[in-house]
Amino acid sequence: MTDVSTAPAKLALSRFSLSPILRIAASELRSLFVSPIAWLLLVVFMLQVSMAFVERFDHNVRRVAFEGGMLSSFTDSIFARMFSGVFDTAIINLYLYVPLLTMGLIARELHSGSIKLALSSPLTLRQFIVGKYLAAVGYFSTFAAFLLVMLILSSFLYVNLDWPYALTGLFGILLLAAAYASIGLFMSSLTQHQVVAAVGTLTALFVLAYIGNLGQRVPILADVAHWLSMSGRVGYLRAGLIVTEDVVYFLLIIVLFLSLTYFRLSAGRRVERTSSRVFKIILVVGTIAIAGLISSHSRLTGFADMTRTKMMTLSPGSQSALEEFKGPWSITVYANYLDRRSAGLFRPRNQRWHTRLMMDQFLRHNIDGAISYRFFYGPSPDGFVFERFPDMPLEEVAMRLAAEDGISSEDFLTEEDVVSALGESFNVYTTYFLIEWDGEARVLPIFNDAIRVPGEMEFATAFRTMIERPRNIAYVSGQGERSAVRRGAINHQRYVSQRDHRFAMVNQGFTVRETALDVPVSQDIDIVVVAAPQESYSDMQLGYLRTYIERGGNLVVMGEPGSIDPVAPILAELGVSMIDGVLTVQSEQFAETTIFSQYASDAAAFGFTPDPDKLDNPVVLDTAAVLRSLDSSTFTTTPVLTGPGDELLAIALERSINGTNQRVFVVGDADLISAGVIDSEELESENIANWTFVRQLMSWLTEGAYPLDDNRPAPTDNSTWVQPGQVVYLKYLLYGVFPLLVLAFGIQTIVRRRRR
Repeated sequence: MTDVSTAPAKLALSRFSLSPILRIAASELRSLFVSPIAWLLLVVFMLQVSMAFVERFDHNVRRVAFEGGMLSSFTDSIFARMFSGVFDTAIINLYLYVPLLTMGLIARELHSGSIKLALSSPLTLRQFIVGKYLAAVGYFSTFAAFLLVMLILSSFLYVNLDWPYALTGLFGILLLAAAYASIGLFMSSLTQHQVVAAVGTLTALFVLAYIGNLGQRVPILADVAHWLSMSGRVGYLRAGLIVTEDVVYFLLIIVLFLSLTYFRLSAGRRVERTSSRVFKIILVVGTIAIAGLISSHSRLTGFADMTRTKMMTLSPGSQSALEEFKGPWSITVYANYLDRRSAGLFRPRNQRWHTRLMMDQFLRHNIDGAISYRFFYGPSPDGFVFERFPDMPLEEVAMRLAAEDGISSEDFLTEEDVVSALGESFNVYTTYFLIEWDGEARVLPIFNDAIRVPGEMEFATAFRTMIERPRNIAYVSGQGERSAVRRGAINHQRYVSQRDHRFAMVNQGFTVRETALDVPVSQDIDIVVVAAPQESYSDMQLGYLRTYIERGGNLVVMGEPGSIDPVAPILAELGVSMIDGVLTVQSEQFAETTIFSQYASDAAAFGFTPDPDKLDNPVVLDTAAVLRSLDSSTFTTTPVLTGPGDELLAIALERSINGTNQRVFVVGDADLISAGVIDSEELESENIANWTFVRQLMSWLTEGAYPLDDNRPAPTDNSTWVQPGQVVYLKYLLYGVFPLLVLAFGIQTIVRRRRR
C-alpha cells in the first residue's frame, strides 16, 4: 500500500526522472555515432589540435635544445597560447562543428513527424529536451576527452605539467561546448530543415560574439549587450583563471536556450493564449538577464587563479607595494581620436574589453576603482588620417571618424581641456592615462611599442608613488656630461626620461632632472649621476658635490677613457681610481673596445645577480676604463662587473653616515645605459643584460623601493627529455596512430549497427 504522505514527492520525481532522460541521450548518441559525419568531424578535430600541439611542442623543444632554457612554461606555451595554442585551436573549431552536429537533433524529428510519437509516450517534453541536450554535450565530451589524452601524454613528454592550469582551460572548453550545444538545440527546434538549423546556429553564435558592440551610448543597453556577448568569455578560463561571472554566464545561457526550446516545442502541444506565452518568455529571459547582470557586479565576482605561478594575479611585488593603497581610485583615459594606433583601443565597442584586460587584476585587489574615457583630437603622430583625408581640417576629420563609431561631437574635449587636466608638459599628440587617488594624480602615456597600453608594473608603480614618493634623480650637467633629457646614441634619455618608453625610469618610480653644480645639490635629490664629464669641475662645484656626498647622498659616477681627470677628484673622495686607457679584447665579430663583462663573484651580496633566464648573458661596456680600489676605511667595497682577465670595471660602495645608508656606484664606462648599446642591432643576437643590470642598480640605490619587483615564481614545467629529432615520433602517433584507430573503430561501429 502506497504511503499517501510520500506519493506527491514520488510523483514529482517521476516527472523529471533521470532514467527516461538517459535513455533519450543514449539513443541519440547511438544515432550520432552511426553517422559518418560524427566520426569524420572527430578525426578532423583530432588532427587540427594535434597539429597545434606538435607545432608548439616542437617550438619549445628547439628553444630548450638551442637556447638553453624557456622563458615561459610548456603548459602555457603549448595549450594556452593565444591563437596558436591547443585550447584556442579547439575553441575556434567548435564554432564550426556545433552547427553540423546539432542541426538534426530536433529538426530531424520535426521533419519525419516522429516527435509526435516520442511525446505521446510517458516521456515529458522536459525529459525529451534535456535528453537531446545531454546527447550533444556527450558527443562534444569526446573532443574534451581527446584533449585530456593530450594532457596525459604531455605529462610524459615534459616535467611538471601544470595540471590545475590545464584542467581549468579544459573546463572552459566544456562550458563553451555546452553553451553552443544549447544554442544549436534551440535553432534545431525552429525548423524542419537541418541546413536551415545549421545556418541559424552559425548566425546565432555570430550575433552572440558581436552583440557586445551594440547600445554603447545607452548605459543600460550597453550593460545588457556586454553581458550577452560571448566574445572572450572563455579567455580567462583558457588562461587558468576561474571567474564566477564567466561560469555563471555559460550556465545561464544554457538555461536560457533550453527554456526557449521548451517554449517553442510546447507551443503546438497545448492551447494557450499568445499573451500568456509571451509573458512567460519575457519573465524567463528577464530573470536570466537580471541574474547575469547581478553576477557581473565587481563586488559579487569571485576569482581563483589556478596557475602554478599565479600569473593571472598581481605579482608579489605589486601586491606588497599596494598594501596601503585603499579607498576609491579612478583612471581617465584621454585619447587623441586621430591617433588611430591607440585610439582604436578605446572606441566605445572596445572599452569594456580594454578595461577588463588592463585593470581586472587591480580591480580584484581593490574593487573601489573606476575607469572612464574622454576623447579629443590633435595632430596624428602616425600620419594615417592625413593619408585618408588629405588637406582636410582636423576637426572635420575627427567628426567623420567619430560618426563612424557613433560618437557625438559634443563628446570631444578641446586641447585646452586636456592641457588643463594633464598639465603643460604633456603634448596633445597621443593618449594619456590620468590616475587619481586621495588627492594625488599621476599620468602615464601610451607607449611606443607593440603592447601600447601600460601594464601591471606601470600602473602598480604609479599607484605606489601616491603612497610613497618617487625617488628623484639629478644628472649633473654643464661640463659636457651624458644627458638624461637629450636624444642621441651616447645619451641616456631613452632609458631615463623618454616618457613613451615603457622601461624609462620616469615610468618606473623616478623623477629625472638635470642640474648644474653652480648651486648646492637640492635636499630632495636622492641620487646624483655624474656621467662622463668632458671638462673639469671648479673647486666650488666639487665643494657642492663633496657636501652632497658627506651628507650621505647616493651617487653614480661613470667615467670614460680619455676623460679621467674630471672625475678623478670625485673618485679620490671615494677611495677609487680609474686607469687612463682603453680596455681591449680580441674579437672577430665585434670591435676590440666592446667588452662583454660578467658579474663578479661577490656581486650577489649587494643584490647584483644575473637574470635567472639570462644566466650567461653579458653586461656590455663600450670603450671602458679599468678601476682600482684603494684602501678606504669609510666604505665597504664590492666588485660588481669584471672584464676579461678579471679586470675591475664596476664597483659598489656602501657606508653608514649621518644616520643614512649611503650607496655609491662607480663604473668605467658611460655607455652602460646608452641607447647606442642597449638598442644596438649588432648586439641584439647576444641578448645582453644591460637593462636588467640597470634595474638592479636602481633598486640597490633605493634599497628596493623602485623599480618594483615584478618577479614571479619561476615555472617548473620548462624542461623536457625529448630531443628535436624525436618529435617526428610524436607526429606519427598523433597524425597517424590515434586518428586511424578512431577511424577504424568508427567504421566498425557503423557497419555493425547497420547490419543490425
